Amino acid sequence: MRSHTAAVVVLLGLGTSLAWTDEGMIRGVWTAKRSEWRVEGGETAVFVNMRIERLTPHGQWSMSETLPVDAFPGLPGADIGKPHADVRFQWVRDPGSFTFEGSFEAGEGAGHFTFQRNAEYVSEMGKLGYSGIDDEKAMNLAVHDVSRAFIHELEALGYAKVPLEGLLALRIHGADPEYIRGLKALGYDHVSVEDLVALRIHGATLDFVKGMGELGFNHIPTEELVTFRIHGVDAAFVKGLRACGLPATSPEELVTFRIHGVSPEFVKDLKGLGYANLPSSDLVNFRIHGVSPEFVRDLQGLGYAHPRPDELVAMRIHGVSADFVKELKGIGYQGIPVDDLVSFRIHGVTAAFIQKLQQRDGKAPSPDHVVDAKIHDGAR
Repeated sequence: MRSHTAAVVVLLGLGTSLAWTDEGMIRGVWTAKRSEWRVEGGETAVFVNMRIERLTPHGQWSMSETLPVDAFPGLPGADIGKPHADVRFQWVRDPGSFTFEGSFEAGEGAGHFTFQRNAEYVSEMGKLGYSGIDDEKAMNLAVHDVSRAFIHELEALGYAKVPLEGLLALRIHGADPEYIRGLKALGYDHVSVEDLVALRIHGATLDFVKGMGELGFNHIPTEELVTFRIHGVDAAFVKGLRACGLPATSPEELVTFRIHGVSPEFVKDLKGLGYANLPSSDLVNFRIHGVSPEFVRDLQGLGYAHPRPDELVAMRIHGVSADFVKELKGIGYQGIPVDDLVSFRIHGVTAAFIQKLQQRDGKAPSPDHVVDAKIHDGAR
């Protein structure tokens, strides 16, 4: 008779089920769905999206993975699409084996599973320095396919004695030996486990690393590759900037461009308005303060053909808008120097205030007189 060390009730749409751990065996429930994918060569292959779920002393645990039907020995791919099929099949991995029992109806299945750890695996892992692999750890290692072959292959690549947590992280995020060899071929030899995982988490594929290297960003620190991915700096972005005449920029500048929205389209639009070959700092300042091509275009339409970059930024900082300039133009103040426009805004000079001065003095005051009046008497 089996001794159950833990027993709990779980409701999973399968009726009331028990999930418990026997000595050397874990139990739970599974659901699955059949699908057909087009694979290399144009053929269609049957895949199964398998979800397994159980309760642990720490709460509910689940995982899902889509695999070819032949990854599950005993599961008849042709039968699981039928109206009804009782099934019993396995999922065998080096740390242990899952045995599934249940049924499929029109491509959707459910039932119960047991997991049995591989005693030989546990014993040899102990010899490799990985002691204390219980049922729970063995199941986690099996789900993520941390096999002895995987560990030996890592050792051959210079990654000996990687902690279990590191092995799992490499597997979970796809930093496999093929990826490691690919990085080495691109000049990144013996990248740390932490950096390998970070690269994969953020999508730094071998094609991405190669593409950036071809643009002159080869052998840059892996942290910068990760930062590129986080902020969307890719080969297309760099090529777009260079096509606009922007010279090669540093990784830091490229990231700053992406953070603040300095895109190839932005650079191209400014170039068309007469602002070509601007320093990177001016481009970033434009984006920070809202100096857009539309803003420049509106000012040009009001007679300000080519304000200096610092003048454009000052106008945006102090709220010199196209509408403000239009209001001044409407009361006879056309072509006022940018410095005076900025001074007006700093001191709160409005078109209405100037009109009061005109009515009081019977003439159009100079910009300096307007500011002085605002500071000292407020147009009493």
